[in-house]
Amino acid sequence: DWSHYRSAFEQEAARLVGLPVHVNGAIDARILPSPRIELHDVEVGQAGRPPQVRAAKVELELGLGSLLRGQVRATELHLVTPQITVALDRSGAIDWPALSSSFRPDALTISRLNVEDGRVILADAASGVRVTLQKLWFNGVIRSFIGPFHGEGAFVVGDELYGYRISGGRFEDGGLKLKLGIDPSNHPLTAEIEGTLGFDHSLP
Repeated sequence: DWSHYRSAFEQEAARLVGLPVHVNGAIDARILPSPRIELHDVEVGQAGRPPQVRAAKVELELGLGSLLRGQVRATELHLVTPQITVALDRSGAIDWPALSSSFRPDALTISRLNVEDGRVILADAASGVRVTLQKLWFNGVIRSFIGPFHGEGAFVVGDELYGYRISGGRFEDGGLKLKLGIDPSNHPLTAEIEGTLGFDHSLP
């Protein structure tokens, strides 16, 4: 019964993502032929506030060779029905909990990241604007939490379907080189953005 090791799974996941992780549902795992873990009803975020990320299921397959060398390399990470909230507070800063001092952004490499039926909420406290991306899916690669990364997918806003492509370099010297292309399915146009995203005391 892998649920007996719930606290160990939560502690290791929190070490990798830099925020507290709670697994409220069932836990399934196997060791061979390659380590694979399924976590159900997962929440990520600080206690006392709504979770920043929640998912109905997280499926993680690990490279056995790298694991034996003490490295965590995910050959595949599959997120089912995740919900992510990204908000700006009234000063315009990103409203996100501080990461733990033990967080190491290069500790996890994801060879294949698949997001299924996701929901991303973008909110701005100063203006009151709130946009929800629904039915979001993504297929891509993330070398670390600070890049580089690339992938493609689609999402729905209102009744409009948008395809997108995104890629980014490694976050260095306070900036992230980013390229984004968006294709509305019902309009004959393409929007492409390329530049550097920087932060000044959490202000994008």
